[in-house]
Amino acid sequence: QEKEAWLHQTRSNSGILARVVWSEHRPAQLSEVAARWGLVRSSFTVSGLDEIVCVQPSIRAALSQVVAAQLPGVKDTGVRLRSISVVLVKETEAIASREQHSSIVKVDVEIEPSVAAAQTATALDRIEAQLILLAGGRQAARRFDTALNEGLMASGAPLPSQAGPRRAVFGTVQQLSPKMLAAATVPVRPAAGGGGRRLRGAVFPEFV
Repeated sequence: QEKEAWLHQTRSNSGILARVVWSEHRPAQLSEVAARWGLVRSSFTVSGLDEIVCVQPSIRAALSQVVAAQLPGVKDTGVRLRSISVVLVKETEAIASREQHSSIVKVDVEIEPSVAAAQTATALDRIEAQLILLAGGRQAARRFDTALNEGLMASGAPLPSQAGPRRAVFGTVQQLSPKMLAAATVPVRPAAGGGGRRLRGAVFPEFV
């Protein structure tokens, strides 16, 4: 049985706690597309998604498919989930003088264009630009939220206990060149339906 590491939690100055509940296996090499053209990294949070539900293979597949469908030149297999974390946001209610904790799920992703799309020099720029639009909210974000809720429901996710549909909020976007990836020994994307591991006590120290 694999050892569980980091059996503690950390708190940032902003009062944010994060805990990894699923992490992909780490193969040894870059994919062909990433090694030749690079990839884009980003993350997004989803409200109203239970941690037990979000680690299920069908839900992880749905998350990948929804992201891919919203990005130019990206297939389902071009979106790789790196990790899923539960983020605990501490909120203080001044009027009632008591504290509440609300949880959201944070999904870290790596995105590669299809081989055909990657032939264009601007393939990664177009992916990055669309992710920035998603992070900015408005119409692009509303389309993503609609697709997210439809995809999760089709995959068997229960309705959120909170009022209203689930919402996604995208974080920062980083474009990584092949040289940067090689230096960081970023792993290859596993085959479709590849596994991963569920981590019950691992700390995720950053919140993007």
